[in-house]
Amino acid sequence: MDRPVHGGNLEELARRFNLEAEEILDFSASINPLGPPDWLRSRVNRVLEEVSRYPDPEYRSLREALAVRFSVRPEEILPANGSQELLFAFCHSAARRGITRSVIPVPSYGDYLTASRQAGLEAVLLAADEAEAFSFASCRDALRDELADAPAAVFIGRPNNPTGLLPKLEEITALAAERPDSLFCVDEAFLDFCPDEESLIGCGYANILVLRSCTKFFALPGLRLGFASGDARL
Repeated sequence: MDRPVHGGNLEELARRFNLEAEEILDFSASINPLGPPDWLRSRVNRVLEEVSRYPDPEYRSLREALAVRFSVRPEEILPANGSQELLFAFCHSAARRGITRSVIPVPSYGDYLTASRQAGLEAVLLAADEAEAFSFASCRDALRDELADAPAAVFIGRPNNPTGLLPKLEEITALAAERPDSLFCVDEAFLDFCPDEESLIGCGYANILVLRSCTKFFALPGLRLGFASGDARL
């Protein structure tokens, strides 16, 4: 099946254009150009002997460590095979709750739309005003009006991919408080690049799910590690 090539899929690009993967200079995936941290190789070597047995399916030690790091309960942490997997789980969860559509401020990450369609949600795209540099504030009122009609699954990138702009915490929590019947997926996959910014993890809103990725900042796309944090019932 011919389909768009996801960013970073050098093997597929090389096959299509009859190149060696090493010949391709890849700007398609926003991975930290400094590469993985120095401690990673020694850490992987130390645990490699454990590769012959299955991991704990509940990932208790990881959840407990993340819970300490973000001052939440372990049951409010959900590890996954990269945060992208959680986009799709979020949309299916919304559909199971009777939500029939998603609302996506654009431009934004393309898999918000893909995940919505796969779950059978009608996707409503809200274009930010280019004159205001695609700011979140420029589509905030339109988003509020859209949610007044019916509940929705809402995607918000923080910072947004590809614009890099950072919606304010209070802008997001105000919308979540106004529309408790809607679900908000706040994608913080790139927030580690903004060390002075506070995460929405532990914000206390039952309808906000926060996604975090170890892929981008730590340059670990091959290890596939991400997690979600939110109300344990969600």
